[in-house]
Amino acid sequence: TLTHALVAGSPALDAGDPNFAGPFQHDQRGAPFTRVAGGTIDIGAFESQSLALVVDTLSDVNNGNYSAGNLSLREALELTNANPGADTVGFAPALTGTINLGGTELMISDELAIAGPGADQLTIDAQGNSRVLRISSGTVDIEGFTLTGGNVGRGGGLHNDASATTTLTDMVITGNTATEFNFDAGGGVWNVGDLTLTNSTVSLNTAPNGSASGGGVWSGNLLTVIGSTISGNSATSSGGAGGGIFNDGGILTVSGSTISGNSAGLNGGGIWSDTDLNAQTTTINNSTISGNFATKGGGVYNYDGLTVIEHSTITLNTATTEGDGVWSWGDNATQTDVRSSIIAGNTDDDDVHTGGSSDFVSQGYNLIGGGNDSG
Repeated sequence: TLTHALVAGSPALDAGDPNFAGPFQHDQRGAPFTRVAGGTIDIGAFESQSLALVVDTLSDVNNGNYSAGNLSLREALELTNANPGADTVGFAPALTGTINLGGTELMISDELAIAGPGADQLTIDAQGNSRVLRISSGTVDIEGFTLTGGNVGRGGGLHNDASATTTLTDMVITGNTATEFNFDAGGGVWNVGDLTLTNSTVSLNTAPNGSASGGGVWSGNLLTVIGSTISGNSATSSGGAGGGIFNDGGILTVSGSTISGNSAGLNGGGIWSDTDLNAQTTTINNSTISGNFATKGGGVYNYDGLTVIEHSTITLNTATTEGDGVWSWGDNATQTDVRSSIIAGNTDDDDVHTGGSSDFVSQGYNLIGGGNDSG
């Protein structure tokens, strides 16, 4: 039934009868919402509280039965979405295996922390029938499971909306597809919010249609990749770009990570980035970009913006036309800055290529192979 949640600072909070002893065990919403939280009952039908739920079934049911052995992940998310404020969801110690979704995506719309048992222990599989997970709003921390089998227009594995600040830790996003024909696809992940990937893997995702881009990750806002691997993803249609990562006008930071074995039908096998000549910057540091494939910019394609590469290695990448390692194109405000990095050993020795009025600037301590520009 519909309720009115109490807002922060409400005079109804903890202001009810201090001697309340029942007979109600739950507020109007029923289990698992207790009638008294924090020591004293709230005034009204709604009791403000944080939920700490434990999922204890692999079934993707939503039948309102929350008894032992019957709380599904979908039910837990629905309960926490309906409860304002920060909640937590965990999993029963013996619960490992695969949660096969029944045809619709999972949704998170409020502050939440989810702790799974490990990406090799628990998988959520959309079975090709929907997206796996959408986060519409809130500060959300997720760790310890695998997202796979997503098949939808944008963000087959994960869709992170503009109002969401999400951190994924020790996660695997693999084997998902974006069916979108336009450029903003994102086979594994579609992001217009604030997304951080830490110690995670995005692999074997695809955006195969039309000019669809971002085989692994498509991002249009804030994307930070730390200690992670982006590998084996593809955006291989004739207009596809950013096999591993496609950054469209956002801030992209890649640190301590590996971008390898990704492919694009057009440009940017590993990374394609356009920071729109504004204040945004793409920064790559302490990272390896290798074995990626595209028409131009096998490793990195910098388009109309500033890309900074520091303490990194870019090697063994292939472009069928120009810029096996790095391709930089744009007007005179477009710049690729490189410091203390190796860009060499890429196919055809065309390691660095610039076009338009863009600049490739060596900030020193680099090993640069061939190409039409070495800074």
